[in-house]
Amino acid sequence: MKKAVTVAVPTYRRYDLLVQMLIKSAEFGTRLPDRYYIIDNGGTLDQASLGLPADRVVVHKPGKNLGVSASWNHGHRTLTDHVIWACDDMALHPPTVERLVEAAEAHPDVAFFFPEHNAGTMFGVYLMPQWAFEKIGPFDESFYPAYFEDNDYARRIQLAGLKTMTVPGCGMSHFKSGTLASYNAHEMAQHHSNFERLRAYYCQKWGGPPGHEQFKTPFNR
Repeated sequence: MKKAVTVAVPTYRRYDLLVQMLIKSAEFGTRLPDRYYIIDNGGTLDQASLGLPADRVVVHKPGKNLGVSASWNHGHRTLTDHVIWACDDMALHPPTVERLVEAAEAHPDVAFFFPEHNAGTMFGVYLMPQWAFEKIGPFDESFYPAYFEDNDYARRIQLAGLKTMTVPGCGMSHFKSGTLASYNAHEMAQHHSNFERLRAYYCQKWGGPPGHEQFKTPFNR
């Protein structure tokens, strides 16, 4: 019996992009998701606005902004399907869901799959089997609310000696900084502060910025 396919996405404010880009593009794909799992960190998403039948969507409202790492951790602990994670400002190319699932089923020893055309980030859209998440462990929630959690996890995958796969013939388009476009001046200043704080934390944890790490064990000196 085939496993169901879930497209999971954390979202904060840009519900318009979630509907207009991610969901609409996925619905034009060569394999439709069986359901969508939306982590509504903003808390104000109207489920009816998604334009999906009630049996094809679950909206989880945590009551606060979990941030990216905790959102991913929640989903990986909750969902047992083939789970394709995406950002709310991504548009999937038509074969993406189908190709990622086919790759995961054909290569059960691979820990992480991402599209060939990945808009510069392997975590913009990805599929990671549950066994890999359990082996590597949860995303580091100290990277809050976002930034460098993906670099950290990629580093941990590498150090664990696990296989990753670039899946050909699929990809996504990215509406860059979709959430940032909604920030006021105060929020933008806080964003820049968070970015520098988390960059410093990454450097402390791994002994250098992404691509120039010195430690093979976090915080080891």
